Amino acid sequence: MIVWQGPITTDNSGVNPAVVCDPASGTDFVIGITNVTCTAVDGFGNVNNCSFYVDVMDNEDPVLESCPANLTTNTDPGQPTAMIEWQGPIATDNSGFNPTVMCDPASGTDFLIGKINVTCTALDGFGNVNKCSFYVDVKDIEDPVLVSCPANQTTNTDPGQPTTMVVWQLPIATDNSGLNATVMCDPASGTDFVIGKINVTCTALDGFGNVNNCSFYVDVKDNEDPVLESCPANQTTNTDPGQPSAMIVWQLPIATDNSGLNATVMCDPASGTDFVMGKTNTMKILRWCPALQIK
Repeated sequence: MIVWQGPITTDNSGVNPAVVCDPASGTDFVIGITNVTCTAVDGFGNVNNCSFYVDVMDNEDPVLESCPANLTTNTDPGQPTAMIEWQGPIATDNSGFNPTVMCDPASGTDFLIGKINVTCTALDGFGNVNKCSFYVDVKDIEDPVLVSCPANQTTNTDPGQPTTMVVWQLPIATDNSGLNATVMCDPASGTDFVIGKINVTCTALDGFGNVNNCSFYVDVKDNEDPVLESCPANQTTNTDPGQPSAMIVWQLPIATDNSGLNATVMCDPASGTDFVMGKTNTMKILRWCPALQIK
């Protein structure tokens, strides 16, 4: 509402003419420039006028309501992004015209993993601006994918050793994030594996703590014969007095094995047996002591 004083009129008749302004003082003027004409008319129909303008400026920012709340979501399956859509915000303006509202990034954008700020701006027709903001936090909770996991392996010990070194190609890991996942195996490739079946677990870890694993086994066989040392020499002896036989005693051979375990040594016939007259072959039998095998 605009109020003004004047204008003041005088007239040669000595009577002050009436003055009317259009629009009148006290009128509500809309935004923009409005011309006002004030007219003086004396009692004899003589007229004069003057004019001015009223320029109403809009310096009031728009009002933003219903700004979206912060959003936390997961990546789309198999993707390093998530498409995010939202409603609002709503903008009103004292001018009565709907302001333009734009968000950066816009609703419907594919957001990368991480936290990204979104700023929404309302702009009215007179250059006045208001803003609100929120964030979009895209989480990666998708496990890496492991391919080419090694097959189960069966092998023999290295010559003279209780172990064998086993080497394999690491599994290949891919991740929806597009980043390389770390792959580790336990035990690691190149480890010396002892006799027996051992499970190997390979684990892929992405940069966001997501894990996947695969497993296989390494079965190390001992197919190497024990080694016999100090085998008794051939023996020639006489029968015991008055007997058709002679009791023969000897020291058992010494046996070593690549496994590092004790080997059982038995002779057939055994030391201390009564041997009858004639030549008898003695066989040495070796075997591992089962109680000491490593599983």
